[in-house]
Amino acid sequence: GTEQEIVPPTHCPSCGEELEVRGTGEERWCVNLQCPAQATRRLMHWASRHAADMEGVGDVWIEKLAEDGVLRRRSDFYRLTVDQLLGCERMGEVSARNMVDSIERSKGLGLRRALIGLAIPMASEGVAKRLCLAGYERIEEILDLTAEQLVEIRDIGPKVAESVASFFAREEIREETAELRELGVDLDVKDED
Repeated sequence: GTEQEIVPPTHCPSCGEELEVRGTGEERWCVNLQCPAQATRRLMHWASRHAADMEGVGDVWIEKLAEDGVLRRRSDFYRLTVDQLLGCERMGEVSARNMVDSIERSKGLGLRRALIGLAIPMASEGVAKRLCLAGYERIEEILDLTAEQLVEIRDIGPKVAESVASFFAREEIREETAELRELGVDLDVKDED
């Protein structure tokens, strides 16, 4: 008799946007692409071992730098400097240097890992590999693919194809890939891909 009814949230606790109800379990989803919590998770995913593999750039630091407004987009990683990091509380010279060096080394990630790091909705690591095996050598070749072209690739279904095409149609994604390229990030296929 002491139970309390749990009322599912109607708005995102991070950005306040109204949540969308999806699936048979009635999961709540924030669909705001500018949601701070989602942006931070995308940064963490980019830095992860499966994507850019930024060793020494942990989730705690990513959250801190995102809260401080230093990290907003994936390309912001490649603009970080030792002096900038030294301005953070509890960041020493050695840690700052190691972090910047790790980020610099991550520039050689290649197309498959970049596609994984972009966290395209519904597109798994397998989809990234299939795009590389389909003969696409540069991310720029994938940006303009239509859902119809994508569905022709082995094991890419219509829902995934639509998701990939709409993801790359977004202007901020096109700008971000161009910025990553300008900053020296390798977005071309590698032999291992």
